[in-house]
Amino acid sequence: MSANKIPARPMEYPYTMAAKFTHFPYKMYFNHANWRYKWSVIGYGLSIPFFIFLNNALNSPGNQEKRKEFERKIHKDHEEHLKHLK
Repeated sequence: MSANKIPARPMEYPYTMAAKFTHFPYKMYFNHANWRYKWSVIGYGLSIPFFIFLNNALNSPGNQEKRKEFERKIHKDHEEHLKHLK
């Protein structure tokens, strides 16, 4: 008998996490379970493009320069305030 033989029937209880993920009834939950599951999946899917756009806009080189200038201004104002306290 070969050690690599595939079992004829699936496991009665999936013990490993990978087996639990593969045996989970996703289609049943999406179609028949609580409405929150279905709409959370749809909502996550619709919000991903917005977050990608936001990430690209905030991390653009032009915006990075604006942010560095703003931080320099804040740091300068803070140093002036500290000089005033001395």
